[in-house]
Amino acid sequence: MCHWNARSFNNDKYEQIKEILTHPRTEIDVMIITETWLSSSHTNEEYGIPGYHIERKDRTRKERGGVMMYVSHAMAYTRLPTLESSDTELLCTQVIPCKSNCPIIIAGVYRVPNSTAVMDVKLEGLIGKIYITNKEALLLGDFNINFLKQQNHKHRLIKFLTSLGFTQTINEVTRPESHSCLDHVYTNQPQCITKTKVWNIGLSDHLPVCVVRRYKKKQDHAADKNHVYISYRDCKKLDEEALLKDPVECAGHL
Repeated sequence: MCHWNARSFNNDKYEQIKEILTHPRTEIDVMIITETWLSSSHTNEEYGIPGYHIERKDRTRKERGGVMMYVSHAMAYTRLPTLESSDTELLCTQVIPCKSNCPIIIAGVYRVPNSTAVMDVKLEGLIGKIYITNKEALLLGDFNINFLKQQNHKHRLIKFLTSLGFTQTINEVTRPESHSCLDHVYTNQPQCITKTKVWNIGLSDHLPVCVVRRYKKKQDHAADKNHVYISYRDCKKLDEEALLKDPVECAGHL
């Protein structure tokens, strides 16, 4: 699974992504593009790639921004509009990989550099909704918070994600121009991530980031002595209204 801030998904960048996704040795199930700068005047047919579905969340009130997701035909998936909102750039899907019975929520996120506290609260509210599904989740995107600076780990949004059990897996420079790590991948099941990578390629000022998630093929559980146990927080008694009203305060009491 990969994320790339394209900063205008023009024809040259589209051709580069198309070449990557259709390469015989490429096995990317989900590719998220942020800052697409697309609008309703751009059709999905213009950006189609063989073997992949397209989901988009274009910015409607202003120019630029936007999130796009390519999902491999090999994966069953569903768009989750109830976990999105019109004024927050978060695109959410649920995928079922490798004929598994365990769905994974995957969200593409673009947080603007000048994000206000009000905007962050709205984003936290959507992440809170993802959390209370009690499913494995991956959040990939440009969060515009330099994770390489230790003091930024105290940022409201970072603290909120940490309080919900999410781990940030990218700890390298993703925007060489500012020597910063703005592109993050959060997971609430870090033990399932076997590899992370920042690709030194691309025509944007951001570098693509990727994570590899481990999958186990179906087998006879009676013969399997190496069970993998995944733990979740119990959300049965969670006050959803309180979480969405004040997510940081509520999460601290879970």
